[in-house]
Amino acid sequence: MNKVKVEYERLRSLFSSVDETKTKLVDNLIEQAAFMKVELGILQEQIRKHGAV
Repeated sequence: MNKVKVEYERLRSLFSSVDETKTKLVDNLIEQAAFMKVELGILQEQIRKHGAV
């Protein structure tokens, strides 16, 4: 499973007690947050390794 999907599932589990209709409203935001967290981690590693250019 790719990292974004794993993070998405982790974030979704945090909202497991929230009503499903409300969760559907913010599902796209959860997906974007998962993507941004994974990409930021990759960028941070590249900056540590190669420095800011």
